[in-house]
Amino acid sequence: MNEHMEAQRGDAASGVAWLALIIAIVSLSLAWVAYNRSGADLEEQIKREVNQAITKAEEARQAAENAGRAAGGAVINESGKALNQAGTELQQQSKDVKSDSEDRR
Repeated sequence: MNEHMEAQRGDAASGVAWLALIIAIVSLSLAWVAYNRSGADLEEQIKREVNQAITKAEEARQAAENAGRAAGGAVINESGKALNQAGTELQQQSKDVKSDSEDRR
């Protein structure tokens, strides 16, 4: 009878071992699927974030370029005004010198 009970225990232990092995394989499979799924999602999220960063950097570069052009245009405009004013003053001084020289004659 002891042998019979030990055989039943051995069969039960063997059955539990097989059940544990099956559960472990199923768990490993589920973990592998979840890992691969999350990896694909992370790749897409990283690609999106990189593309957004590139877009923001391009917009910032364009804004800086436009600001530089605007500032350069303002400098050129002010330089032109200063040159026009200097030219007008030189013309007036030239007229004054010319009229002084005519008056002395």
